[in-house]
Amino acid sequence: MLRRLVAVAFLIASAWTITPMALAAAPPQAGEIGAFCSILSGTLAKHEYREENNLFPEWRRAWARLAAVEQKEMMARAQKLLGEG
Repeated sequence: MLRRLVAVAFLIASAWTITPMALAAAPPQAGEIGAFCSILSGTLAKHEYREENNLFPEWRRAWARLAAVEQKEMMARAQKLLGEG
């Protein structure tokens, strides 16, 4: 499961890394922007489908196996890492 999560994160990060580079190479034409956004949207939608149908159910099962104390600790850690706490 972790390997799949890392692969998805890498692909999404790669798409976002390429975006500024592609746009900085030369001023884009209007038609190029539409095509680029279409490709990016399709890539993200494909990965969103995979996450919703493969990863999220596994995460829900793993979450359900945790004790209430463990869930609370994990949420506190996530909030801290996200800068919300």
